[in-house]
Amino acid sequence: STCDTREVEMPGQVANWIRQLVYCPPKTTDSTISVKQLRRANELALAARLVSDFCENYPALHIEPTAEALKELSLSCSSLPCSAVAQAFHEQLSWASGDMEWQPRLRALFALEYLCSQESRLSRTLVKKVIGEAHDILRHLEVEVPQCREKAARVLALPQLACHRRRSL
Repeated sequence: STCDTREVEMPGQVANWIRQLVYCPPKTTDSTISVKQLRRANELALAARLVSDFCENYPALHIEPTAEALKELSLSCSSLPCSAVAQAFHEQLSWASGDMEWQPRLRALFALEYLCSQESRLSRTLVKKVIGEAHDILRHLEVEVPQCREKAARVLALPQLACHRRRSL
């Protein structure tokens, strides 16, 4: 069965729908399923845009993000599901987009370190999820990308540091 394109014509959503929906599900009379799918696709698109904008839009001579920019990203992402934000960070760290630049990846690493430093359990859960899903990418950045080496090593060590901090309290 083919999917009618009119069902997915929403600005900025088509690419995420394609990634998320490998096949066109059978039509259903239950509108709550399609509402949930639309909400999830919207959350994924918003998280991807927030993380992408943060990582890819920076002054040429200032790759390291400011404290204000990190705080703004954290606040913007706090209203979104952890899984959507984690997926956005995973995509940013990966080479799926075809972008080979190290600078956006370094900014993502700064953001992950900042998020883990927040006292929010949600932030720490998010970082653990990203590290779990992108461990091989993070190891590659640590070993193969000199500009990201130190920060990738610190991000990979974050779960152990968080556990150690909790035990010492």
